[in-house]
Amino acid sequence: LIEAAVIETDLPICVHLDHGDTFELCKSCIDGGFTSVMIDGSSLPLEQNIELTREVVKYAHPRGVSVEGELGVLGGQEDHVFAENSTYTNPLDAVRFIQATGVDALAISYGTMHGANKGKGAKLRREIPIAIKECINRLGIFCALVSHGSSTVPQYIVKEINDLGGDIQNAYGIPIDQLTAAIPCGIRKINVDTDIRLAVTRNMKELFKNQPALQKLSLIHISEPTRLALIS
Repeated sequence: LIEAAVIETDLPICVHLDHGDTFELCKSCIDGGFTSVMIDGSSLPLEQNIELTREVVKYAHPRGVSVEGELGVLGGQEDHVFAENSTYTNPLDAVRFIQATGVDALAISYGTMHGANKGKGAKLRREIPIAIKECINRLGIFCALVSHGSSTVPQYIVKEINDLGGDIQNAYGIPIDQLTAAIPCGIRKINVDTDIRLAVTRNMKELFKNQPALQKLSLIHISEPTRLALIS
């Protein structure tokens, strides 16, 4: 499907595996045409995380696929990824991890959280990416730092969902000014999965309210609101 889309559209299409948890899953995605994969060994001890990530890098790089790792633990939940509490990334461990694995990108824990309930007044510890950035720059190593769990959770969308029958409570995100301030600190990729889900949920609820009969149709008939949510 990926190769067909590239041929048909003549566009540079990227497909990324998020939170892959085994070498076999990453290998399968690489063999299937994914252009980048994430191997999430953050729940493992440091040495095991390094070894797992290094094996994925060894398989991916000769095939032209970039690899993202993760060090530190984000609290909250995203699909099958769950942690009750956060554990900040140790900058010295991060530098060692980058050197030992050769990853192209590294997701760090510096105050963000998965899900829509990040708590009021969330504050990012920018000193963590700053320290990592300065160390790898001195060593002449490139690695893009990644900010997972960074959705802003727009309150107007939360209200619209609840007005349409939803029940989202205590939903607060990361302030945009904190995210923009993190970019000069070394953050090169910002993940906002929850914001996308909220926008799609709002549009789908609105569609079903205005056209109840569509709930009986297949997804192909109701894909337009999803597309609009992703591009608006």
